[in-house]
Amino acid sequence: HRFVVASIGGELVGAAQMRLHADGSRELGSLVVAPQHRGQGIAQHLIAQLLGEQHGTVHVVTPRANATHYERWGFRTLAARQAPRAVRHNYLLGQLIDSLMALLRGRWPRRLTILVRA
Repeated sequence: HRFVVASIGGELVGAAQMRLHADGSRELGSLVVAPQHRGQGIAQHLIAQLLGEQHGTVHVVTPRANATHYERWGFRTLAARQAPRAVRHNYLLGQLIDSLMALLRGRWPRRLTILVRA
């Protein structure tokens, strides 16, 4: 019940998750769409489905470059120090992992941001 999936002709083409953390916070995460199906609105439908089932505050940790995509659902930027502990933990862990992967691949790390929707 924490995941929604999208399929086309029986083929799984996307999925998203609502993480329910021990501290009571909720985080939209694990949003994936198969590369050949991107740009068709699948991610929008997955997000809308999950958010339609939620009452209260939801957070997202995402690359800063993607932050504006979430504005249509009422998300806004939140300072990391203001985020619930579990969300802040995922943010810091994501920054660390991305920085290490960037170093190994010879690219600049992405900067993540935390978004909140009340």
